[in-house]
Amino acid sequence: MKNLILFVIMVVAVNYPPNTGTAATEGGPFIWRQINAAKHRIPVCNISPVEIIIGHTENHNPEADARWHNEWLKNPGRQVSWHITVDDKMIIQHLPYTAGGFHSNGKTNCQSIFIMLTDNEGINREKQRTLLEFALNDIRKNVKNLPIRMQ
Repeated sequence: MKNLILFVIMVVAVNYPPNTGTAATEGGPFIWRQINAAKHRIPVCNISPVEIIIGHTENHNPEADARWHNEWLKNPGRQVSWHITVDDKMIIQHLPYTAGGFHSNGKTNCQSIFIMLTDNEGINREKQRTLLEFALNDIRKNVKNLPIRMQ
C-alpha cells in the first residue's frame, strides 16, 4: 500500500506542472491542466480570443478518451494542438487560454479557443455534455463571454 501511495504522489508531481492550477471550481470535476504537455506546439501568438470552437476527434477507438489524446498530443512530430479535450469522465486542458493552438488553418489559430470532444466508442454523450458545460464555464471565468461555433 505504501508503494502505491508513493507512486500516486510521484505521478501527481510529474503530471501537474507548477503554476498551472490543477483544481477546478468548488463542487465540480477536476480540470487536469497539462499545459506543458503541448508546449512545443504553441504558435508564436498570444491570443485575445473572439470565439470558442468545438470540434470532434472523429476517433472511434474505444481507448481514445481524453487521456489517450493527451498522450497523442505529446508526440513532438505532430504539428497539432488544441486547448481542451473532453470525454465523459474528465476534462484536460492542454494550452493556456491566452496561447494560440495548431488546430485550424490561418488566423483562426490565434483568435479562438478550441475544445475537442472525444468520439471514442461507448462514450456517454450526456455525461460528456455536462463536462463540456463545466469546461465552458471555466473558460468564461478566465476570458470574456465568447460565441461558440461547432466545427
